[in-house]
Amino acid sequence: MRVSQKCRTSLIVPNEIGLHAQPAAMLARRAQQYDADIVMACGRKKVNAKSILGILTLCVGKGVRVAVTADGHDAPAAILAIEELFACSFRDEVPAAEVELP
Repeated sequence: MRVSQKCRTSLIVPNEIGLHAQPAAMLARRAQQYDADIVMACGRKKVNAKSILGILTLCVGKGVRVAVTADGHDAPAAILAIEELFACSFRDEVPAAEVELP
């Protein structure tokens, strides 16, 4: 028997452009790997974190805090995976101004 767990985290969007299409897709794909119900909230608006369009409707920019809640047997692993995406800035490319030229 699987025990359902509920986990929550609060994260700040690190990306220069915020949660645009590419990071939203990465986040949704990562969330879809888990059985847990995963909800992302910003202010009073809550969306299914497994939905790219849902994430995009939050219109979250850089520096904005979002709450992520997972409910299910694999909730702790789901939260950890999402925290890892935020920690690596969704692997956004380095802005052109920071690239060293030869």
